[in-house]
Amino acid sequence: MKSTVSLLSKGILLAFLALSLGACDKLDADKDEAKATSAEDSNPLLPSNQIHPTTAMTWDEWVAYDSPNRNGFERSYHSGKGYPNFSQWTPQDVLPAEVFEHPHRDSCELPQETRSYLRLTSRFRVNMDIYALLDLAKQGYAEAQATLGEFCYGRRPQYVYDPEGKYGELVFDGVEGYGPDGEYVELKRLPDDKKPVSIRDALYWAQRGAASGNAVAQFGLVQCMYNIDLMQTFHLEDVKDPIKLDAFWYDKVYYWLDQSLQSGLLNYAVEQRTNAKWMYPERGSTRYDVEYYKWSRLWEIQARFRGIGKQYDDYSYKLRSTQAFEGRLSDDVVAQAEKEVGEWLRGHPDVWRNIYDHSYAERSAARTLCPGEPGHYEEFDFTWLNKELAQYDVQIAPPEKPLTETDTKR
Repeated sequence: MKSTVSLLSKGILLAFLALSLGACDKLDADKDEAKATSAEDSNPLLPSNQIHPTTAMTWDEWVAYDSPNRNGFERSYHSGKGYPNFSQWTPQDVLPAEVFEHPHRDSCELPQETRSYLRLTSRFRVNMDIYALLDLAKQGYAEAQATLGEFCYGRRPQYVYDPEGKYGELVFDGVEGYGPDGEYVELKRLPDDKKPVSIRDALYWAQRGAASGNAVAQFGLVQCMYNIDLMQTFHLEDVKDPIKLDAFWYDKVYYWLDQSLQSGLLNYAVEQRTNAKWMYPERGSTRYDVEYYKWSRLWEIQARFRGIGKQYDDYSYKLRSTQAFEGRLSDDVVAQAEKEVGEWLRGHPDVWRNIYDHSYAERSAARTLCPGEPGHYEEFDFTWLNKELAQYDVQIAPPEKPLTETDTKR
């Protein structure tokens, strides 16, 4: 009996020791995990080193999370906090349902002169008859809708081609541009009380364009929303019908900037993202340097791919590219930035074909080509791109080169 009790006691002791050792192992593992988490959280190089949380939330979750921190509309609320995580947001979250109910048309259906105007106007301020522009927007051309978004800045003039004087006594003030039939004509400026597109109308058309998924139109909505704030802050006397700027107005602005980058990595959208210093942690912080280098690197890749880099002299190109950081950043900062560049590129492998298929060439030339037209294929350097992307473990299947007239005669 004593032997049995002794064995039982030993068994209980061994079991207790095993449990104790297991508990110690678990405690040590928890401590190690906590240390690792703490070290990661305190690493100033990582995206988590910003005030805004980097965890993915839906739009509704984000609004519920951050509403207690808002006090109505505040222009500078996001300053230094970093970008929210947009990965779970959708266009339907931030646009009226009505703007998704309309068909969209490809601007490659249009005459080359008209499409060139629509694609370049937001960058180069070409003018067009306002009623012709409205007609194109109503037909579903996203670039026309985005161009109407230019009038979110209410002080921008609106012009008509009016050879018969049906709009009254209008004065020609030396402006030329495109008329209703695409011809280059003299345009007359409409007085403010005869402008057919109000700021509210312009916002509606910009939203319609963004809903199409067109990168140019998505960035057009960014500009539109920014200009509405600008008008209502500095030129409220010119605004007859003010638009309520809700507490999450700029969250939507930054969301559409992010969308335009995902859809087409637009040159001027990348510039905006690179230069949006107010969104980054404090200037001079390592996280600020990582962000700045990252987007400068993406800028130079897309610029070389599109041939845009050739439009800059050496000094201007250096200011925009990672050459500007030579000798100024630590190896750790560059390594983290390059890691994040790779993550972005691997997460958006379709962006390069989007640029090609939708003719997001952004050239300052007088015309913009479409896929299949002579010269379009040569605007994009897929060979160089794949060599550059190889270091990030990304490869793009280039489009087939269209047969030229010479090829078909052989």
